[in-house]
Amino acid sequence: MGMTALPEAKLAREAELPYAVLAAVTDYDSWHAGHDAVDAATVFAVLRKNVEASREAVRGLARTLPDVTACPTTMALDAALVTATGCNRGRVPGAARAYSEAAAGGRGMTLLVAGWVAIDEIETPFARVEDSLGGSATCAAMAAALFTDVRLLAAVGEDFPAHHRETLAAVSGLDLAGLTVEGPRTSRWGGRYHYDMNTRDTLYTELGVNAAWRPVLPAGWRIRPRRSSRRATR
Repeated sequence: MGMTALPEAKLAREAELPYAVLAAVTDYDSWHAGHDAVDAATVFAVLRKNVEASREAVRGLARTLPDVTACPTTMALDAALVTATGCNRGRVPGAARAYSEAAAGGRGMTLLVAGWVAIDEIETPFARVEDSLGGSATCAAMAAALFTDVRLLAAVGEDFPAHHRETLAAVSGLDLAGLTVEGPRTSRWGGRYHYDMNTRDTLYTELGVNAAWRPVLPAGWRIRPRRSSRRATR
């Protein structure tokens, strides 16, 4: 259901191209509980009608499109920070980082990510991996560190592999002071993905240390109230 729309919209923005989605529905049985099941023949019959309707819509749109030169999309990159492919935040030139941080209010924002750092066992139709670094907090923190300083607040077990900690430590801008060992066993999750990657089965979930973990901010992360610079008046 429109799986390509999101990446297409982002790529179009990077190319400074106005973008709009023309969507045509073939059936509802994948989400509508009251809709009858359909077979492939029915889906393709509707799809063929949708193709012709879409062609007619595009033909009509082409005759009525306004001038797009004044569209803000055509200037989307004027204030953008463009980095090389695979470039992490630590490799962004100092002047460019200073500019982006100034645009954010004079300093970069520090993001706190709290959640699970886990060990995953993942199976797909093409491969199977064990003891993979996983967890929602892991993914969120590593992605956010591309853009700003991140503090990761999470718990792992004594069995957490050293090479996974090294992977996290190598991420520029990621503060691991809040990643603590709280028990013997790290949380684990096992899942099986299918050819449709939107569908997956959870094979098992082991809460591990997260069953009883209570997050506590490291002392160095706590924000102290600033004293007012205004002088008291009588």
